[in-house]
Amino acid sequence: MRRNCCFGKGKLIGYPPETNGRCPCPFRKEMTMSKTNSQLKSDLRIDDVTELEQIPNIGPATAGDLRMLGIHRPHQLATQDPMELYTRLCEMTGQCHDPCVIDVFLAVVDFGKGNKPKPWWEFTKVRKSMLAMRKPK
Repeated sequence: MRRNCCFGKGKLIGYPPETNGRCPCPFRKEMTMSKTNSQLKSDLRIDDVTELEQIPNIGPATAGDLRMLGIHRPHQLATQDPMELYTRLCEMTGQCHDPCVIDVFLAVVDFGKGNKPKPWWEFTKVRKSMLAMRKPK
């Protein structure tokens, strides 16, 4: 289950008060699992994986989202645009997903291009910078 946001309306809202200003993204818990942490510490490469779920930062929900977007094999990630994936996901599901999903897409596309795995939250600044450049002045 993902939290809706108003990203699709052109601006982000703050986090709900009950989160104490912390990201409520469901991926945060998923990414702290020991399996993912051990994968991030290893020398895992895109050529070592054959299934989406073997990629760091991809759990069952993200793998399902990627398959819905037409991505079925890890090697397909290298040519994807993370922002386009996010936009298409929101359009296909009819809801605006948490912007942290963009961070996950940035992380897995980066891995798909042959880079070492990094936790998705290391891409938060990249996403915020990309969105800031897209805002109309």
